[in-house]
Amino acid sequence: MRPIMVTVGPPGAAGNIAAAQAATAQVALTLAAGAANISPAVQVQITSASGTDAGQFYIAGVDSFATSHGETVTMTAGGALTTAKFSSINRIVPLFQPTGNISAGTPTLPTTSSMVYTDSWADAPLGIQVVVSGTVNYTVQHSFDDPNDPISPVPLASMYWGTDLVPAGAIGSAAGISFSIATAPVYMRLLLSSGTGSARMTVSQYNTVEG
Repeated sequence: MRPIMVTVGPPGAAGNIAAAQAATAQVALTLAAGAANISPAVQVQITSASGTDAGQFYIAGVDSFATSHGETVTMTAGGALTTAKFSSINRIVPLFQPTGNISAGTPTLPTTSSMVYTDSWADAPLGIQVVVSGTVNYTVQHSFDDPNDPISPVPLASMYWGTDLVPAGAIGSAAGISFSIATAPVYMRLLLSSGTGSARMTVSQYNTVEG
């Protein structure tokens, strides 16, 4: 198979998608220039200066798969985070009347890479390589949950992410690593816990067939 590569980091910043501003229910926020091109794609973090605002926001844009995507998120205690990762944002609309100034940005730590889907019809062994740039603390995670399963789907926000299959050097690590695992989970991803740098993970699975 053609190896699949995902990245995470460097950490984002509050306000780089929409600077702090007074917001009105059902009126789109004024977006910053950076909202048009977010690379790599990330979740969007919405924050209220009041710290107590609670309600819903609608976010529309393009997701990490270059597909138009809209999502409604619920703010509690002045904060909300999208489930999907966005590569650009078209609009962010509060569906209630916030009391504090609202800002939107790429998420501060911790944050994760896009998910890597493995091939259930191919041989199980996976080869994995992680390359770091700058100062990081990352963990390679896996999940056997599948939000696209036709019989028993697990919502993205409810997926369980573990580390049982990966070596100790890929958990809370600051250095690059290459390793293999004998059992293929459904998904893999990188978690960036701290640092100012980034990490890149390449996943290769044997005997897959390109469609």
